[in-house]
Amino acid sequence: MPVDFFVLLIPLAFFLAVFVGSIRQRARKPAWVTASVLLLVFLGIYFVPGWVLEIRSRNGDTDAQYRLGVYYWTRMGYMWSDIETRDKWWLEAAKKGHPHAMYQVGYFSMFGSSKYIPKDLDAARKWLESAVVAGDQDATAAFPMLSTEETKASGR
Repeated sequence: MPVDFFVLLIPLAFFLAVFVGSIRQRARKPAWVTASVLLLVFLGIYFVPGWVLEIRSRNGDTDAQYRLGVYYWTRMGYMWSDIETRDKWWLEAAKKGHPHAMYQVGYFSMFGSSKYIPKDLDAARKWLESAVVAGDQDATAAFPMLSTEETKASGR
């Protein structure tokens, strides 16, 4: 079971424990202890990693910036991702030379995904070439798609 689905079950168990504690006198203390533990587990699994990455990113850690972008993209599942914040942190990491962040910025520059990464095929080529030079192996595979997008844009 993916972590995101597991994490969504924890609040349900929390509310169940609170409900049981509120209707059964003998179960009140164990239910509140259970609810407190579940709340701490939920916070520890779901929010604390993001907080730590946010602090490290604001302090200039390039890898944390890239990982924070991934966190914003995938943490609540793709239905609730924060694309603007993802792109902001990926662009920061790419500017500082993170190879896979350069690839991501180049890839999404082909299509435009936010105000931080608008559609710009010249920028896409620049970022993908930089990613290849920096050693990202995924970037090489993006060049055929970039050529297709450039052909479409030129009207040929």
